[in-house]
Amino acid sequence: MIPTPAPGVARVVGARVRRADATRAVGAARNAAVSMAAGRARHLDELRTLRDLRAIEESFTSTERRPAPRRSARA
Repeated sequence: MIPTPAPGVARVVGARVRRADATRAVGAARNAAVSMAAGRARHLDELRTLRDLRAIEESFTSTERRPAPRRSARA
């Protein structure tokens, strides 16, 4: 016959399991929040880089002379 645990033992073990699960859930939520913040920071950094590249490109194109558009010979 398999011995059944005393009610007090079952209560203590159940409490420890719930506490461990809660700790894992809190850790998972914290990791998700950190991951989301890091992704947002990377996205903002990419946007700043694109803005800087566009500004550099515009500084070169605004100082260069653009050739006049060609007219077709048909007109």
